[in-house]
Amino acid sequence: LSEIAAKLAVDDSDAARAGKRARAQAPDVASVLPELGTLLEYMQCSPALANSAALVPALFSLLNVFVSDVGSSTEYAKQLVLGMLTRICDEANAAGVVIPEGFIRVDVIVQVIRTSDRPQTHNQTLLLLAAVAGMHPQAVLHNVMAIFTFMGANAVRQDDEYSFHVIQQTLERVIPPVVRDGGAENAGPVLRVFVDALSHIPRHRRMALFSTLVRTMGVDVYGPAVVSLLLEKNVRRMLSRTSEDAGKENDDIVSFALSLTHELLPAQQIGCAEAVVRDLLLLPSGDDETAPVGQELFIDVAHMGSRQLRAYRLVALDFAHQLLTSRQFRAQFDRVRATPEINTRLSSATSTLLQVITRLNTAVVERAAEKQALQLAYAVLDDVNALMERRTFVATVVSLLEQSDLKIRRK
Repeated sequence: LSEIAAKLAVDDSDAARAGKRARAQAPDVASVLPELGTLLEYMQCSPALANSAALVPALFSLLNVFVSDVGSSTEYAKQLVLGMLTRICDEANAAGVVIPEGFIRVDVIVQVIRTSDRPQTHNQTLLLLAAVAGMHPQAVLHNVMAIFTFMGANAVRQDDEYSFHVIQQTLERVIPPVVRDGGAENAGPVLRVFVDALSHIPRHRRMALFSTLVRTMGVDVYGPAVVSLLLEKNVRRMLSRTSEDAGKENDDIVSFALSLTHELLPAQQIGCAEAVVRDLLLLPSGDDETAPVGQELFIDVAHMGSRQLRAYRLVALDFAHQLLTSRQFRAQFDRVRATPEINTRLSSATSTLLQVITRLNTAVVERAAEKQALQLAYAVLDDVNALMERRTFVATVVSLLEQSDLKIRRK
């Protein structure tokens, strides 16, 4: 492998220095493919390879050569190299062995993704990335947006079981280091990639894909984040297009957000509704729509005008109202009833809603949108109160009366 990789590398560099004449004289990559293919096929059939990590630098050198080859003759060899690298990394992960980071060329893997147009190569490359993420998450983290941008533009559109399995594996193994080491700064753009690609994902794959995404990233933080981004997408389309088809598409987005939330436990659904409503406290209000907002928001407030912000408030409150009054949620809630976690979340939601109502009351309410938002906020508050047991309701009222905010105590 090293001899073949070195030969191709020398030939390529000689050609680069000498120009077109030398390039014409340089041996073609295809001339070594039969020998290389036989060797790689033999290696893949071997039950075990001693010191297989030593093969990694040579395999990446070959992969780097194949990336620069624009023909289709190297695709099979490229897939063999990717498969061999994936096997070596998977075996190392299973044995608890860490291949030296200097051996791993994530930049080459990303280039394979960008330059190939073969779904089989895409799938094999994503599997390799998932295996590499298991031992060197930081190396993958530096290229995470290139990886997920590709997935949003290409991989998620594939409608076959194997491609979907590959995407799920990639999410489950690449996402954790993104959340752990990058936090919201990296997680937000990744979520937006998938939300933007929603209309291109086959309908029967959407729920499983987004459920995997939310579960892997963390339900309590990133469940509401996905819902917020879906509602933002709904608002932008609602205001940019007025045809009946656009209206149906917007209804589909909200319905999908509700169905996705119904996949969660009842306490998590209540928490999701509260988190979406709580974000409204961070939005600019009244006539001061340019006021700075907190960095906790996942939606792109900086590029939302007054009209979009008002529409988003309505959509967010209506989402919470639809969720808490839906038959699916009520059926799930009735099966578990009042657990300590549910009681805590209901009390917290009551406090959040009173803060939102207080803020809407103090804002300029001359516009119909603000009045409608206030009515919806009261409706959601009624929904929350209806879910409370008498003891929880009394405890919540007592707690609210002890708050320092006079307006909250009055409410």
